[in-house]
Amino acid sequence: MDPTLANTKFNLALCYAVTDRWAEADPLYRRAIALHATESQKGGLQDIRNALKTHPNSQALRKAEALLSDS
Repeated sequence: MDPTLANTKFNLALCYAVTDRWAEADPLYRRAIALHATESQKGGLQDIRNALKTHPNSQALRKAEALLSDS
């Protein structure tokens, strides 16, 4: 995986978050945020919110939403 591709990191992190694997999702979200790709981050946040519609009890998705909202 190209380390500069924020979208890829956000998508992979979302896969982990949807399956409640926060330990794997968290560092990917943080690396993606560190790339300062604003549009990618907005898209990542929207993807999280969409996933919460079908997985409303996911603690990992809630953590991801808070992390991206605060960044």
